Amino acid sequence: MRTESTPVLIIGGGLVGLSASLFLSWRGVRSVLVERHPGTSIHPRAWGLYPRTLELLRGVGVEKAVLAESAGFAGHVLNGRVESLAGAEIAVSRIPEPEDVSGVSPVERIVSLSQDRVEPILMERARELGSDVRFGAEAVELAQDADGVTVVLRDRAGGGEYAIRAEYVVAADGAHSPVRERLGIGRGGGGCCGTR
Repeated sequence: MRTESTPVLIIGGGLVGLSASLFLSWRGVRSVLVERHPGTSIHPRAWGLYPRTLELLRGVGVEKAVLAESAGFAGHVLNGRVESLAGAEIAVSRIPEPEDVSGVSPVERIVSLSQDRVEPILMERARELGSDVRFGAEAVELAQDADGVTVVLRDRAGGGEYAIRAEYVVAADGAHSPVRERLGIGRGGGGCCGTR
């Protein structure tokens, strides 16, 4: 089995993993991001970016792209949670008007934009800065020792396996992270469903 090496391996290519990849690349830290899905999210999922997030995105050169992508939602001030598009309404909340943000941040406004539209922007910039982003690669084994971590990855399209040796691994594979479970890392807090 071939083995590659990288300072940082990021497992998970959603908003968290792509952000980690982008910010590491921006600081000159080489990384490889692997995501088991074939591409960025095709579903809206998370929605909205607050001023501090936009300030950070400004620093890495993607604020303008995010604002341009969200131009059609600029006047959007209501967020709603529903059971489904035809189902019952659970909650509705207002987001601040753009002028409300000016007192706390140099950014233009709060951005209403879904995850499936933000992820490609983050990915493109991370790649421009040298990040190695790989889709269709699933982490199937993980072994940590005193000097780092070895992760075995499976190519989901072809079925072949290879390993990556990293000094650090970022588990950005979601709330129910298989990586965290493999390492026995628990989580705490109230959660959204009364779990602890």
